[in-house]
Amino acid sequence: PMNPLKGASNFRSLEGIVTVDNRKVRKNCLFRSDELSRLTDADWKILEQFNIRALCDLRREDEREGYMTKVPSHLQIEQYRWEYDAEIVKQMHGMADRIRTAMQPLAQATDEELDAWVRSQYPKYGMGFVNIAPHIRSVVDVVLKHCPEGAVIIHCAAGKDRTGFAVAAILSAIGVAREQILDDYVITTENYKLHPPPREHLVPLFTKFGLEQLPQRVLDKLCYAYRDALSASFDYIETTFGSMDEYLASKVSITQEERAKLRELLTEPQAST
Repeated sequence: PMNPLKGASNFRSLEGIVTVDNRKVRKNCLFRSDELSRLTDADWKILEQFNIRALCDLRREDEREGYMTKVPSHLQIEQYRWEYDAEIVKQMHGMADRIRTAMQPLAQATDEELDAWVRSQYPKYGMGFVNIAPHIRSVVDVVLKHCPEGAVIIHCAAGKDRTGFAVAAILSAIGVAREQILDDYVITTENYKLHPPPREHLVPLFTKFGLEQLPQRVLDKLCYAYRDALSASFDYIETTFGSMDEYLASKVSITQEERAKLRELLTEPQAST
């Protein structure tokens, strides 16, 4: 799925992703993206054509400062955002501290050393599914409310991890297999290579988290999506909850009826050839 927007690096439709029983995600119902503060007037016109009705912003309040989404007043688009509880915010800031501490020596590292450090973080990654479960529940409510008549965009700052967990949960709920979900996740890497956000746009954010001294190639590594990282998160869910289905039921509190409704809203039977 091509990114048609000038002011976003990691926007895409989930259209065409196929479920295990050969249904496919409908056109113009579910999109994912990085933050939307750079969108141009032309970009908003494109989103109007996609019939966007709601934005689910998974960023923390401190990440939105200076990067607010400015929806043109004539568009009927509802913006949803949810706060994180203090413990999770502390964990997220702890992750930023870990990155900062690790990245100082890594600034001079070889690509192999950088890759090894990224791989060393995979085991911690699965907790993201657990931490963001209440937000995933809220996103599901937005999709159930707005997708009957329009489309929803799910986004965070980079459109990679929090967005990736939310999208993975919803795609799992409608019957998409893990490998297809991983295929979608890694499109983020291609998007950032093709449309990197201007570094000057990100400087205030990097400065806030003490990352502004890092070379571009190190920052790129942080923006890329690693298939094995999300795969490790699926393993974590299966080890912790027994299955993705059990995680969706017990942690995200999605009922079977809601899963059936999501399937009906988001997918259509494939045309037989």
